Amino acid sequence: MLYAALAGVAARLALAFTGVGRDVLAWRVEVATAANSPLELREGLALYRLGVSPYAGSSCRTPPLALWLYGAAHGPASGVPSPTAELVHALPNIALDLLTAMLLSRVAKQLFSYQGRKQANSGGGVAGTTTSSGSASLLPGLVAWVYLLNPFSLMAAAAGTTSPLEAAGVAAALYGAVVVAAAGPAPASSSGSSGSGGSRWRGLALAALGLAVATHAALHCVVLLLPLACLLAVGPEDVATPLRRLCVRSTLSGGAAGGGCGGGGGGGGRWVLDTDGALSQGEEEQQEEVEARKDAWLRSLPTEEQLMQRQAGGAQEAQGSAGASAAPELAEAEQEPLRRPGLAKLKLPDTPTTPITPGGREFPPPSAGAREDGGGPAGAGGGSGGGGKHAKAEFDALTRWLRQPLLPWRQLVRCGGLAFLFWLLLALVSDVYLLPVSSSGPPSSIGGSRRDATGVQAPAACAVALAGPLLLQPPPAMPGADAAAATVVAGAMVLRLGPLELPLPPLPPAAAAALAAARARLAAAGAAAAGCWAGRVYGSQVLLDDVAPNVGQWWYLAMEAFDDAKPYVRILAHSLLLAMAPPLALRLGRRRPLALFIVLQLALGLLRPYPSVADLGLSLALLPLLARQQGAALRLGLLLPASLLLLAVLGPAMLRMWLHYESANSNFFYSITLLYGVWQVLLLGQALGLTLRVDRIARGKEALEPEAQVQVQVQQAAAHAS
Repeated sequence: MLYAALAGVAARLALAFTGVGRDVLAWRVEVATAANSPLELREGLALYRLGVSPYAGSSCRTPPLALWLYGAAHGPASGVPSPTAELVHALPNIALDLLTAMLLSRVAKQLFSYQGRKQANSGGGVAGTTTSSGSASLLPGLVAWVYLLNPFSLMAAAAGTTSPLEAAGVAAALYGAVVVAAAGPAPASSSGSSGSGGSRWRGLALAALGLAVATHAALHCVVLLLPLACLLAVGPEDVATPLRRLCVRSTLSGGAAGGGCGGGGGGGGRWVLDTDGALSQGEEEQQEEVEARKDAWLRSLPTEEQLMQRQAGGAQEAQGSAGASAAPELAEAEQEPLRRPGLAKLKLPDTPTTPITPGGREFPPPSAGAREDGGGPAGAGGGSGGGGKHAKAEFDALTRWLRQPLLPWRQLVRCGGLAFLFWLLLALVSDVYLLPVSSSGPPSSIGGSRRDATGVQAPAACAVALAGPLLLQPPPAMPGADAAAATVVAGAMVLRLGPLELPLPPLPPAAAAALAAARARLAAAGAAAAGCWAGRVYGSQVLLDDVAPNVGQWWYLAMEAFDDAKPYVRILAHSLLLAMAPPLALRLGRRRPLALFIVLQLALGLLRPYPSVADLGLSLALLPLLARQQGAALRLGLLLPASLLLLAVLGPAMLRMWLHYESANSNFFYSITLLYGVWQVLLLGQALGLTLRVDRIARGKEALEPEAQVQVQVQQAAAHAS
């Protein structure tokens, strides 16, 4: 982590000192968009220092929190750029990137340290796991290296964009849901319950705060609320166990212990067992017994090399002692170790409820204890009571999923409500920061400033802008307002529902006048809210009013669509991302919440209105968390980086042909953005498909390798041994 931090800081300082970030990267449409533009950040700071509201016109859509954070490093504008000033300007993004890398490294360390603690507590390791454990210990540092030195994060930080602030919020939310929520003592002790509950609440608070910061910078980060609630409810899945050992674990547990994949704290469905998410004492003892049984059998399994050597030696001994008169019992005892399959040749059972051992014996089903308590089998003197209890237990096991909630509603409400409170607190701090430029005054001389009907500049603080027309002062008199009020009083009211118009009975004059005044106040409040910072920052992200080219999929449609079709484009741009989260949460929320978080982060970089390459940089840093189980099964390992490199060359070339040489049009660059979208869809499909395959293997519903492939491997091993 230390060397990664030094290398990342050196690379960012070099880009800032040479002026590449300010003069080149800040003007690239792939790096700077309407949601994170460093040019709008500088313009807003300049207007704020002049005593003018940064949101009076259309030149600044940067959140006030970013203005305050980056303004402390920019200092007074001198008009002449210098290398020293550029180094100072790069300090906020450098600090935010270091914080993000540290949080992601801690998350990886928490996820991959469970396997080492488990082996240490078991009193010994499994044969052949030294190399895998060593590779797992390198992954936390790899996450920091990938985030700090990938070119996408480097470009976003060197250009001075506000994307590192959003990435820091996302990393803080993930850190709170994974690390802080699991930092308490074990819940088995009497004092551990309160400590564990306190750690869960601290993790909930940190996750909500990180989500509020990320949503304050980019509104569409609210889609990460669902995976955060799932992580807080069931904990992260086991991503440290290699896929072959995960297959053996599912075979031993047989799906009866909650999915066979219990990782660092989540086996699936834990939010229905207890209001606080803790297991009961009997279930903990049963889980410990299952884990001990799995560890004992894993230690008894031979490695692949030992299995091949024993098979080769057994074949030679069988050929040499064909005519010897050895005892049958001794021969059977010598051949018994040879029939134990290796991890790659283990054939899973057809159903997850009939676990098997290498010798072919079955473990007693989970309801065996219930049959024994009921007096044994029906034919052994137990009557029909034991059979009834067994049938009831089996029926409860089969219909348990019907009684489980579809989503962790308790954690969803808690995390969402707390995040909304933190967002309101950040909005209040932003209003306090903008109070010096929020006083209503004469019309500003800044071109394009936003004024109301009386020509008065709208306040920048949202609280002041809404309190004025609603509570403090009457709405300004509009031309023809008296005539309109008289018409409302004299005529009958009409309720319009689309094309339908339903006449309503006329109101009394006093009620009609009050209704007209309320409508005028609401209209004035809406006009004032459009001029405050929230209307400018989030209105641009919702309405897609900026059609400057970027690496997203919506700018071209918003530019080419007719006025009557633009609402459809806006609904499509927001509904695709929001509609993707609930089905994925229903499928992956209880078993793979961490994979759900990463998949939605990838979808966020694909479907948000104003994406940049910084979104891909954060996603690439999160993908190594799943690489230990999914890396070996990746089918497009060469195509994805090669095609991304090709797009990185063609994109700037097409943009230069369009804007500089004017030998092409916008269709050329948009075709590259479409291909980049296809590339993101391939990456998203690979991550989601491999996650589903790992989940099926962990539950015993899919074999690790096809049987034909296993037979080919056995034949090759026999040929190599001979």
